[in-house]
Amino acid sequence: MKKLSLNIQPKSLNGVESKGDNLAKILAGILSNKSPGIDSIKAMDWAMKLFNDGSIEIDRSDNQKLEKFVEDTDQLTNLGKSQIINVLRDLRSTKEKSGQSTGGN
Repeated sequence: MKKLSLNIQPKSLNGVESKGDNLAKILAGILSNKSPGIDSIKAMDWAMKLFNDGSIEIDRSDNQKLEKFVEDTDQLTNLGKSQIINVLRDLRSTKEKSGQSTGGN
């Protein structure tokens, strides 16, 4: 398991951090609404942890499910999707480079 931290302010098209909710709270709101491909209990657990803590512990399979969910949702713009997906891919890449499937940040 790896720690996915989305306690990051989203950036606008010009690269400036936006004010308001961070990526964790944005994703939490979407997960609490509908979660195709993710068990509803797991989605709500993630939503509450993201909203309150800004991070969740996920394995590679969950990482891929979450990426697909973010890619497929119509509740985010491509600007928002890309920022969340990049964090997910970076986390997955870190796992592959280290050769570890367990551990935490």
